Amino acid sequence: MGKLKRELAEDLKHLSEVYDQLAQHFDEINTERLALIEAATKKTYINNTQSMYCSDGEFIAEHSNGTLIWDAQSLFEDLPFIVTQVTNEAAKTAEMHLEMLNDSLEELSI
Repeated sequence: MGKLKRELAEDLKHLSEVYDQLAQHFDEINTERLALIEAATKKTYINNTQSMYCSDGEFIAEHSNGTLIWDAQSLFEDLPFIVTQVTNEAAKTAEMHLEMLNDSLEELSI
């Protein structure tokens, strides 16, 4: 009976070690998963591009913060909305600069 207890104790010890290893591995995997989620949900500001091209059905824009890869078909379908929005924003910016120039001219004429 004593031999059986020793074997059971050794088995229990081994199982406990395996459990600890699995728990540690799970923690490592979870940490990596959280890092991937954070990276995937991070917003990237693109001030300008260094290179733009298409390859294998994808539009690729390389910029200072990394690389944007966009499915070309999806981009094509989204272009009407993108062009409209970008045109509106460019018009707002142009209007703002014109107002600033007019203000400057008015100040100079006073």
